[in-house]
Amino acid sequence: MGVEDVSKRFALVDFASTHASLAHDSARLAISGPGTRGLAPIAFALGTDAVTFMPGDTAAIVAGIHESASCVVRFRDERSFSDFFHELRTAPGAHMTGGVTYDRGGFGMFDEWEPSIRAIYQGREVFDPVKIDRTRINRVFEFDDNSDIAIGQFVTEFGFAVVRNAFSAEEIAEMNTALSRLEQEANSETPNTWWTTTPEGSDVPCQIHYATMRAPEIAWIEHDSRVTRLMNACLPELVAHSDRMNGHFAVLKRPGARTGLTDLTWHIDCGLGGHTLLCPGLHIGIQLTASNPELGGFSVLAGSQFSSVRRAAVDTDTWPVVTVDTQPGDVTIHVPHVMHAAPPPTTTGDGRRTLYLGFGQPLAHDIIGAGNSFDDLLATTNG
Repeated sequence: MGVEDVSKRFALVDFASTHASLAHDSARLAISGPGTRGLAPIAFALGTDAVTFMPGDTAAIVAGIHESASCVVRFRDERSFSDFFHELRTAPGAHMTGGVTYDRGGFGMFDEWEPSIRAIYQGREVFDPVKIDRTRINRVFEFDDNSDIAIGQFVTEFGFAVVRNAFSAEEIAEMNTALSRLEQEANSETPNTWWTTTPEGSDVPCQIHYATMRAPEIAWIEHDSRVTRLMNACLPELVAHSDRMNGHFAVLKRPGARTGLTDLTWHIDCGLGGHTLLCPGLHIGIQLTASNPELGGFSVLAGSQFSSVRRAAVDTDTWPVVTVDTQPGDVTIHVPHVMHAAPPPTTTGDGRRTLYLGFGQPLAHDIIGAGNSFDDLLATTNG
């Protein structure tokens, strides 16, 4: 199955009539406006049809390609536009797969405009940091019998949570031993393993996908009652993606390593596409070592999961950004659509290790086959 097969489950969207209707949707144009600050107009074109999105306190849609448009995004065909409209492909996803070309300008402007476009197409607000209650975003929970409801409410409000003392030292040692074995056995031919290069020039894994399938001695984690409790407290009725969507995977942060996908800038897990299928979902991160800002700890833009964010605009000094500080046995929880990052460590040493358990929508599990992720489908697709 390719993304084309997924795409066919969604209706084609008529470019001209859809934009003609949205041009009169004052509510969506109003919530789009704040995301357009500092942006020049951008035009979308499909065949002989075109519209220009005009920035302002309230955005506007005008017919044709306005002379002031600094970027003109041309969709390859009606299906490519429909995929973008339905969020099966984001701006990066459409760009990467050849679903768009540029008559003027390029990807950077398309990407900057996307949060405002989503406000118009999906009615999803552009992230406003002022609306987030920063007095509570650093709350940390203890794993006990009375914490489930409060954890679930916190994840609903802020898109993440930190839970102390969920797993014992012996259990963490067992997980570390299993992952160390996979790490030592891996070579350049090992599938589902991402690599980086240390400052000393050694090639080492930075992500190990399908970890619990490759190390069956720790497969019990997926069904552990503590994991089930946390999932049900946050988003019940999800299913585990142990054999697809990269499975349950280990992140191995390497101080000083800069190649490969080891240090991740601000992103969402549906950043290339598939939001319609993948969200809401859940990642439960079991902390196998300490994690903190010096070790490149998980950073999250609290409360961003129900909005769209201009990544370049994220201000870590004034926006509600939390970088977690955890110990082995602690757990982090986050939803895929919350904006988050994995910055580089600022210290030397062994770095940090986290085992992420992935849970998602049953529909995505049914559509995306074993051994595949939605990004895999996109990567093998042209247009």
